[in-house]
Amino acid sequence: MPAPSKPNKLSKQAFKLSPASLGGDCEGTVVTIGDVSLLAKQLAALFTSRAHSLLRIIKGLDKSIQQTDEHFIRLAINRLQPPIKGKTGEQIEDIYYKRDGLLLQHMAWLVSAHQKGPTDLLQLPHIRYADHGFDGLVIRNVDQKSLTLAGVEICEQKATTSPRDVIREKVWPEFKTIDSGIRDDEILSETTALLSLIDAQSACLIAKSINFKKARRFRATVTTEPTQPLATLMDGFDATIPGKNRRAGEAITLTGIRNTLAALAKATVIELKKELRHV
Repeated sequence: MPAPSKPNKLSKQAFKLSPASLGGDCEGTVVTIGDVSLLAKQLAALFTSRAHSLLRIIKGLDKSIQQTDEHFIRLAINRLQPPIKGKTGEQIEDIYYKRDGLLLQHMAWLVSAHQKGPTDLLQLPHIRYADHGFDGLVIRNVDQKSLTLAGVEICEQKATTSPRDVIREKVWPEFKTIDSGIRDDEILSETTALLSLIDAQSACLIAKSINFKKARRFRATVTTEPTQPLATLMDGFDATIPGKNRRAGEAITLTGIRNTLAALAKATVIELKKELRHV
C-alpha cells in the first residue's frame, strides 16, 4: 500500500494566536507571526487571487495550490512593490500606506481562514488598495436544513502606528453607522452572494429570513507594537456595539510596524519571483 501523501505545508498556521483581554468586553486575540517564510508563501497565493484554492488546502480538501500565470504574478509584484518613480514624498507615503493596509487585510483573512468553522462562509479577500465595501465578512453557522444562520460578522482592519486613536476615531464611528442599519442592503448583497456559493435557491430563502438587527456582529483588527498597552485597546466597543457575543477584537503585533510590513512585502515578492521560474 502506498504511503499517504503529506499535507501541503501551506495548510499550516503562520501565526500564533493567544486569547487576551483587550477591553470593550470583546473576544480578544493577540496575533503574532510565527513563520515568516510560510506567511510569504500564503500571501503570494492570495495576491494572485488564489484564495479559494488556498482555503481548500487549509481545510484539507486539496493537496496542491492552483497554478497561476506570469501575467498575474507580475501584477501581484507590482501591487506589492508599486512604482514610485516621479512621485512626491507625500505620494510615496500614501502608496505604501495603502499597500500596508492591503497586506493587513490579507493577513487578517488568513487568521479567519484557520478559525473558520465547517458551516461558516468566508468572503474572499479583495485585491484593491481602497474599497468602500467591508474589509471582510464572515457568515457564521449556516444551516441549510433550517435555512438559518447564527450571525453575519463585519470586519474592519487598520494597519496603523496609532491603533487606539484609529479605533476611537475611525472604527467605532464606522461600526456604529453600520449597526444603525443604514448599510443593511450592502450586507444583504454580500451575504446573498456568499450563500449562493452553496445553493442559489437556499441563498435567497436564508437571506430573506435574516433579522440583521440580531445577526450583525463586528470584528476589529489593528496592528500594534509589542510595547503598546493592550488592556484598553478596544475600550468603548461595548458602548458602540451593545449586546452579547457581538464583538471580537484582534491585535496583530509587529515589531516596527511599517518596517515589518515592508519586509513582508519584499519576502512575498521573492516567493512570487520563484514562481515566475516555473511558468
